[in-house]
Amino acid sequence: MRRKIAEEEIEEIVTKNRLINSENNLSRLPLEREKRYFDKIRQGKYREVHFMDLGELEQWMGQSTKDKLKMFEYIAVAAISMGARTAIEGGMPADAAFDLSDAMLQRLEKARTLEEMHEIIEMSGVVYAHEVLKSKMTKNSYLIEQSKNYISSHIFKKISLKQIAEYVGVTPEYLSAVFSKK
Repeated sequence: MRRKIAEEEIEEIVTKNRLINSENNLSRLPLEREKRYFDKIRQGKYREVHFMDLGELEQWMGQSTKDKLKMFEYIAVAAISMGARTAIEGGMPADAAFDLSDAMLQRLEKARTLEEMHEIIEMSGVVYAHEVLKSKMTKNSYLIEQSKNYISSHIFKKISLKQIAEYVGVTPEYLSAVFSKK
């Protein structure tokens, strides 16, 4: 028989963790710092991307799990996943961002130390930001890539310029002009 997770059980865990974190004077990663990290990715500033030093990150960890390695893995998964979405917002083609995310998660699966996991977090941010910069340097490449993604995912269906334009968020005339220039 499958057990349902009770809201009371979750509330009890939250209360217990707050008490433990309070007793240990544990704070959370400041949201402003996290925002700056993702802004650097979104802007393609790959030379400035830095999550935080490993020792510093350890100081900000909460009580999500008793296993420190598992906790770092959770942080890395979140950073990689959020990094992919941030890179897409910055102009990286979605398929490329998700492929990179998959590769980073596969590499993370092999990591056995906190240092390796930290290195993967740092490397993913830099690579995402670099890919954003490359996309920004290629004028209109984002629209073209998104259009190609739509076409390839609907290859066996009848599609129109209007449908593609709606998908990428521009007018059919503008999309046609972008492709005419390329």
